[in-house]
Amino acid sequence: MRDFLRLLSYLRPYRVRLSMGIACMVLYALTNTVAISLVQPLMAVMFSSMSAPSTAPPLAAPIALPAASAPGPVGAILAQVKFLQQGFEQMLLSVPPL
Repeated sequence: MRDFLRLLSYLRPYRVRLSMGIACMVLYALTNTVAISLVQPLMAVMFSSMSAPSTAPPLAAPIALPAASAPGPVGAILAQVKFLQQGFEQMLLSVPPL
């Protein structure tokens, strides 16, 4: 345990870089999740048949975001994400299948 604490003491000058790196990893994971959820409607349009209606069943369950009425800047960001997601879904689902 003492060796581990000694190793952590070497990280002290780099704690800002370490915390920024962890924050960037979390941000990357969140944006990657949103990007995958935006690809789902595109796949539904591409792989639906010509005779079938353009509203194909979803390939995966949509991501449930928290309510956009959250306080502060979090609610504003969630409202923007919801707006963009609805816009992309509407744009992609209104295109006739290939």
